[in-house]
Amino acid sequence: MIQLHHLVLFFLSETRPFSNDVQGLRMRLGFPNGVGVGSYGQGGFILLWSNNVCVMVQTYDKLHIYVMVDEPSLGAERWHFIGFYGEAWREL
Repeated sequence: MIQLHHLVLFFLSETRPFSNDVQGLRMRLGFPNGVGVGSYGQGGFILLWSNNVCVMVQTYDKLHIYVMVDEPSLGAERWHFIGFYGEAWREL
């Protein structure tokens, strides 16, 4: 799916990694760059990106990551991406 759609940014949640190391998954999926937030018992997520974009991490913690993305090869305007992990339950 990644190759078919030429993805430049890929976010996975509920990864349940035990560390922030994403090197193995990053290489298997063909992305040269990535950052992960370990689960430490629950959740966890990974953000991977290609060399076609410039990703600037603004903030992150165990529940979210916020980045700004530049696509210089397309001349596109900067865009923002927020990925989050949270339980699908809320208190009314």
